[in-house]
Amino acid sequence: STALFHVVSASTTTGHSFIDLSAFTDNMKLFMTTLMFIGGMSLSTAGGIKVWRAMFLFKTIPWAIRQFQTNRTEEMHLEGKKINEGDVLVTLFIPIIFAGLIFVSVFVFLGKGLPMVDSLFEITSAISGTGLSVGIANIDAALELKWLLTFLMILGRIEVIPLLVALTPVKLKGK
Repeated sequence: STALFHVVSASTTTGHSFIDLSAFTDNMKLFMTTLMFIGGMSLSTAGGIKVWRAMFLFKTIPWAIRQFQTNRTEEMHLEGKKINEGDVLVTLFIPIIFAGLIFVSVFVFLGKGLPMVDSLFEITSAISGTGLSVGIANIDAALELKWLLTFLMILGRIEVIPLLVALTPVKLKGK
């Protein structure tokens, strides 16, 4: 029941923990990292890429492989609706950016001599807004790691697209 509680906490990104997560095996940490990355259901306040995007990703991968193998375009259908390539790219943008940020951030943590699985756990927890920790994110952490985790928390909370829109210079047309 303790493991189930923490699995639900990770997948819903609620961040509740009452045991030392650093004592978990690396496999359990990786499993919980995956749950935090996926996060909760669409339209929920949970973090992560959301279950719908994860399902879309898993349906898109075989479709994309067939596109490259057959060298022809094949329509993609999801829940009975035709999906065009533009929709695929837009929907996969957030998971790809999240994964890329996690990947780059892991190297920053590894550069500080921290274990890879623990680093991956902390970074994914930050970007998904979960709040679970294996002990790296603490008062004694290096300042640059704190800043990186803070940036990831903010970026994960508002997601990437709204941030890019907010930072894009727009020319207002006068009447």
